[in-house]
Amino acid sequence: MEGRLSALYSRLWTGLVGSGAGTSCYHRNQCCSGAPAYRYRIVEHKAHASAHRILINPDLATMLKEPFEHLWRGQLEAACQGMTCSRVPWSDNVSGSVAMLTVRSAYHVTHMVKDLEAATALYTHVFQPPIQADGYHEGENRDASFASICDAYIELFAPRDVAAPNPTSNGARYLRRAGESLCNFGWLVDDKIPDAIRFCEGLGYTLVYVAGPTRYAFFIHPKQAHGMMLEIAAETIPEDPRIEPGWAERWRDKHPLGIERMNAVTYAVQDIDGALGLLQELTDAPVIHRALNEAGDEESAFVAVADHVIEVRRSCMDSSEVARFIHTKGPQIHSVTFKVRDLAQAHDYLRGLGLRVIAHEPASAIAIDPEEMLGACYYFTDRAIPSDPRA
Repeated sequence: MEGRLSALYSRLWTGLVGSGAGTSCYHRNQCCSGAPAYRYRIVEHKAHASAHRILINPDLATMLKEPFEHLWRGQLEAACQGMTCSRVPWSDNVSGSVAMLTVRSAYHVTHMVKDLEAATALYTHVFQPPIQADGYHEGENRDASFASICDAYIELFAPRDVAAPNPTSNGARYLRRAGESLCNFGWLVDDKIPDAIRFCEGLGYTLVYVAGPTRYAFFIHPKQAHGMMLEIAAETIPEDPRIEPGWAERWRDKHPLGIERMNAVTYAVQDIDGALGLLQELTDAPVIHRALNEAGDEESAFVAVADHVIEVRRSCMDSSEVARFIHTKGPQIHSVTFKVRDLAQAHDYLRGLGLRVIAHEPASAIAIDPEEMLGACYYFTDRAIPSDPRA
């Protein structure tokens, strides 16, 4: 239920009330009819103004089946059963800080591993990326390095207490629960981190901070984020190789994989509408494509955020691959997909390295067997996502 409420709030937030215009109203200050766009703030008051939480009563679910122009303030007030309901202009600032997170770019994908040296050697063997050592982080009790693969930035994260009988670091506890695998993704934002914190707290989210002397990066608690571990930070490492001249051309034209870009970061979720609601509540990013797969056992929705795409995928049948994944690991990041210039060439290259390559539906996708990549799932495809603005 909580996920559905988040999704309903997101739809109202983006100015759909009174327009019936669907996603074409995103990023506009007026509806397609030319009328001013409004959103509805539905607030359950807490003890302190700073602790306001945005909620929508479940009764609104039935109302949303009607044309949006029939939703008016009186109906919302009646449905909210005593909660404050106010019609506010698009430019109104809910949190008193920033109106939306301003995502500048993708940050990094974290691969949680037990042995940093072995993981670094594996990535070097498969991708030949520049590897930048990040050293030891006392707060997280880990060693790490970064592998830059086209526009993707992979953090290899190795907790030092992974073999301890009672590990205390978050990374080691994660490895105990889920094993070696991709763990989280991140955004770089233009907002100041204190402002981003106030914005997210103003929406009622509980935040988890990256360990350290200052609050320089944070996550929304995964229980509220439908399992999506999504780090929000303002700064990347110095001397990021991805900004070097000719970087993209090197990966596309000279590397044997022929990688054109990171096509999508995929999260396996149980509540797809709730996951979409969270992403759009934070960024107002549009859903560019949503569909069932050819087998009809999984549904995916793709959200275009700044320079990248996030896919949220749910199972429609207990026998689906995503259902098995969630049963084993829980809702979390599932995979990273790279778009390649020539899929057959990429296939032959990976097989030539002695890796087991798995064909996936649709037929235009392959993956390295996760058992050969320390639990990480990397897909390769030659097809663009429908309506991808980068295509």
